[in-house]
Amino acid sequence: MDKKAVYIQARGGVFSQGPAKEFEFGDRYMRAILTFLGVERLINKF
Repeated sequence: MDKKAVYIQARGGVFSQGPAKEFEFGDRYMRAILTFLGVERLINKF
């Protein structure tokens, strides 16, 4: 079964590039949890 998920995340800064990129845990955490739960297609909105 093809499980899908959409999650919406709000951040208070730019963590997608530059030196702060290493401190971005929200997206990596959600991807890991949803993959563990069997979600195969993930759509994210920031």
